[in-house]
Amino acid sequence: MQAIQSYESPAKLILLGEHFVIFGAPALAVPLLDLTTRVTLRQVNAPGAHLGELSWAPATDPHPRHLEAKQRRQARGLLEHAITRVAPNSTSGFLLEAHSSIPLGYGLGSSAAFAVGVTVTLHALLNLHPDASTLSHHAHALEKMVHGNPSGIDEAVVLKGLPLSLRKGEATKLLKLSSPLSLVLASAGSPGSTREAVARVAALREHAPERFASLVAKADALGEAGIAACATGNLCALGALLDRAHALLQKVGVCPPRLDDLVQKARQAGALGAKITGAGLGGFMVALVPPERVERVRAALVASEGELVFSTVVPATTGKT
Repeated sequence: MQAIQSYESPAKLILLGEHFVIFGAPALAVPLLDLTTRVTLRQVNAPGAHLGELSWAPATDPHPRHLEAKQRRQARGLLEHAITRVAPNSTSGFLLEAHSSIPLGYGLGSSAAFAVGVTVTLHALLNLHPDASTLSHHAHALEKMVHGNPSGIDEAVVLKGLPLSLRKGEATKLLKLSSPLSLVLASAGSPGSTREAVARVAALREHAPERFASLVAKADALGEAGIAACATGNLCALGALLDRAHALLQKVGVCPPRLDDLVQKARQAGALGAKITGAGLGGFMVALVPPERVERVRAALVASEGELVFSTVVPATTGKT
């Protein structure tokens, strides 16, 4: 019988710090346990990387066949790279299957979940038992193939399945949540462009270095305040920080008008705060909402023609390390 291993990874969401984390500000991220990617690997007799069934959550991409071909090319490339890193002398091949409910390219960690899944299953299939740091290192290498220069927080949150904070040059830390977070998310109907968003931020930094440094300092303060608000369970304060973080992201030019409108609609419907999440220029917005107002905010976003609208709860981290 062929050896087989499977692993399921959650999505992730950036609460605070995207775009500024690589310049020294802290990033805060949480897992989205309702959205997952399941990766299954089998050993086969033919050497190399082989693809079986791959399925991702439906997206509103106008060219689904083109997107499917791109997904398969990327999946094969990531698996080949993982094999080269983990099992360079293997004489067997590996057949990959993946099924995901995480929308591709929307800033919710689809590539990180896939990278972690491939990394964990490949090690397990080969009866290797690396520590968490090694697994994270390999998953990060796969993430770099997709995003170029990722901060590392995506695969860390996905691998541990816990809220984390990260400051550049430091190890990730558990983000203490004294209270669960009720969140409502909605997309603008199209994936974001991480490369274009990063390029806009880089251009601002180059042409207005003093202004950009001021924005980084503000993002740093927001991140530290966010860590404190999460630890004390002050959700009103955290909501206000999300609003301020969105204003910073508007200033670096990564908030499309459609998501700006959805953010405003969520606030008007009773959210404690709302912002875009991820790279921007598409993707998702997230609203922090009192539990009793979740349905009201969700309905308002649906009425405003938000797409892929859903609610989720991030559990408190009491007793976790």
